[in-house]
Amino acid sequence: MIKLKKVILPMMLSVVLILAAILTGCSKTDTSGGGNSGQNQTTDNAGGNSGQSQAGNAAGEDTSGGGLAESKQSEDTAEGFGESAGAESAKEQETQSSLPETPDPGSSEISAVFHLDLLENKGLQDYDDARIKEIIVDPDGSSFVFWTTKTLTDLKLISVEYNGDQFLEGKIYCSYDEFTSADAILLTHSFPESMPDIKITFYDDKGTAQMYYISQSGQDNSPLLISEEALLFGN
Repeated sequence: MIKLKKVILPMMLSVVLILAAILTGCSKTDTSGGGNSGQNQTTDNAGGNSGQSQAGNAAGEDTSGGGLAESKQSEDTAEGFGESAGAESAKEQETQSSLPETPDPGSSEISAVFHLDLLENKGLQDYDDARIKEIIVDPDGSSFVFWTTKTLTDLKLISVEYNGDQFLEGKIYCSYDEFTSADAILLTHSFPESMPDIKITFYDDKGTAQMYYISQSGQDNSPLLISEEALLFGN
């Protein structure tokens, strides 16, 4: 009996050791498999993240592309408005340049037809003495020259007086049936600082009646031809 125990006990110990070894091996195998599965899941998750990142990048590129397209469209629209405004401005300037010039009511030249200037500026060396009409209203005044580059008709230089309501005509200093480029009027006079006391009337080379009052600038003493509307109403 004692011998059997000596034989059986070692055998049972061996079996226990073998079983223990088998169980230990199985446990390692499961752990390794689980680890591989976890790695696979991690890889899959990484792949999913990568796909999401790529999708996000693609979406960002699409959004950026849309923003650039909208920006370019805005620039094109702005350029279109700029070109349109420039075209309208050019058209307006062209229209204004095509309009006839309106004579300045206080100018010494009326439509480049009738001229008036100081004697010291104009001079009379180009005129025959017989064609110069000299009129002295105030010998202490300045001397002025009237001349034309066209042919004017029914020209009259007339004294006037303003009565507070209208101008009344007085003495006719000179008159011409035709006043041409060969004629000149030399007037010596001190014009009043208030209302003018001389006017000139004539028909221009197109047959249009013209009438201007003669005044003098308080800045440089240059003569001025002023229409009655500008004189009375400031037009």
